[in-house]
Amino acid sequence: MPRGGRRGGRTGRGRGKGSTKLKQRKLESSLRENSLKRKESSPGEQEDKNKKEKTEMERTYEEKGIFAKSNKVKRSPQSESKLKEGEDKEEDEESGAEKEKESGTMESILKKLDEMNRKMDKEQEERKRLMERWEQRYDALEVKMNKKVDEGLKWMEGKIKEESEERKRFRREWKEAMGREEVNRKADKEELESELEKEKTERKEETKRILKKLEKQEERQKEKGAQTGRAVEGGNKETTATTGFDRKQMAELEWRIEEGERDRKKNNLVISGWQEEKWDKETVESWIRKKLNKIRKTWTIKGKTRRLRLEYGKWEEKGAIMRENSKLQGTNIFIDHDLTWKERRNKEKTREAAIKQRKEGKVVKIGYNRLWIDGTEHTWNEREQEFFRSKRRTGKSNKEKKEEHTDS
Repeated sequence: MPRGGRRGGRTGRGRGKGSTKLKQRKLESSLRENSLKRKESSPGEQEDKNKKEKTEMERTYEEKGIFAKSNKVKRSPQSESKLKEGEDKEEDEESGAEKEKESGTMESILKKLDEMNRKMDKEQEERKRLMERWEQRYDALEVKMNKKVDEGLKWMEGKIKEESEERKRFRREWKEAMGREEVNRKADKEELESELEKEKTERKEETKRILKKLEKQEERQKEKGAQTGRAVEGGNKETTATTGFDRKQMAELEWRIEEGERDRKKNNLVISGWQEEKWDKETVESWIRKKLNKIRKTWTIKGKTRRLRLEYGKWEEKGAIMRENSKLQGTNIFIDHDLTWKERRNKEKTREAAIKQRKEGKVVKIGYNRLWIDGTEHTWNEREQEFFRSKRRTGKSNKEKKEEHTDS
């Protein structure tokens, strides 16, 4: 077979019938490739591109022919029917490929949707299982908590009951102890009162005995006084000894009588400045109840006008009255302790001593049978009738204060 015929005949390379077929195949393949490339884009964009290409191809065909864009030599134009058939085939192929691709995409989308639905179903089942588990755990925890709460409430109720019982028991014991203390106090009080009454009776009996002895001694002294001219010196010494002994006894007797009188008056008060001429116990009691406190007994002092004496059952009641004495300011009524004659005399002497010391420029405070002179305490000795300086010291003297002032 000749060389030129094999490659397209004598006319030259690529100029036979086979060359046209190859060119058509290349066009078809290029069109297909272009169509595939176009399919990769969105369908709307591909349609717009295809329309633009068709319009351009038609213009080129009308102006220059089929091979206007190529570098090949112009050939005889094909018939319009063949061109239309090729175009129709290409369009059918493109539409089929698009349909296939769309169908493939729809199938893939449906598959994906199915897979998503399956996954969602699985997740919902797992969530349901988890919710069931959590509900079971929550129920178990709730049961445990309720049990613990019930136990705690029972424990608290038991504690409260125990505490209430303890309080009741403590109150009972306290009441019993207070009752015992009251009984003991009453018994002690009765014992003290009985002892005081015994002492009073004993003192009265002693005073009676001493008085009888004194009367007898006076009678003896009178009898002896008639015989004094006939007495010897030894007899005179005996009489002097007996008279000294009698004086001691008299002093001791007077002191015991004074103590008894003070003990009898220790719960008494004296009111001076009473303006009403007519009075009785009820009027005085009503006035004192309004002003001060209760009283036990009232009577007038003999020989003293507008002076009343009050007797209280306890020394504490008397102390309460004396503490309330400030309420009587501006009433011209004065309340003071019911003192014996010796106590009044001692009070006058303490006042005189205080006035004397104040005149000398010293700071003086007055108490019961006591004086505080510049911070030093001085007590009154009733038997020796003198003030004695005690070792206690309550404050600083004026000299010490002046020395401190000068030093500073």
